[in-house]
Amino acid sequence: MEQEARRLVELAGLARDEALLTGQSRALGFSRNGYAFLQQVFLDDERVTWLPLERAPLEPRSVERLGLELRLRQEGRLVPLDDRADRPQVLFNGAGELTPFELEIRREGSTRAELRITGQRDGRLLQERLQ
Repeated sequence: MEQEARRLVELAGLARDEALLTGQSRALGFSRNGYAFLQQVFLDDERVTWLPLERAPLEPRSVERLGLELRLRQEGRLVPLDDRADRPQVLFNGAGELTPFELEIRREGSTRAELRITGQRDGRLLQERLQ
């Protein structure tokens, strides 16, 4: 569980750095059992969509095989997660900032989170073990 949390923190830092260096927005989408890094794609002059990055190391990841599940909070509210991680919930902008969030990682079926990852507006990502 801790290794997966560290991986997510490192990968989110990489996505943040890519957005900062390229000026192209990136995003992170969560599902109950995984996450995906997303890139903005312009369909035409008026329409934009987000698609999962399919290149290593930012390809979509599942934590289900590890028996883990995710809970996302933004602005103190629980964000309902389903089986798809293709909606941008955390945005990384070209200034190195991100949408603040708290992600709880717990064993599947548990009522208690064991780890929390906090993303702060200034782009910092913190990982902490919960008692």
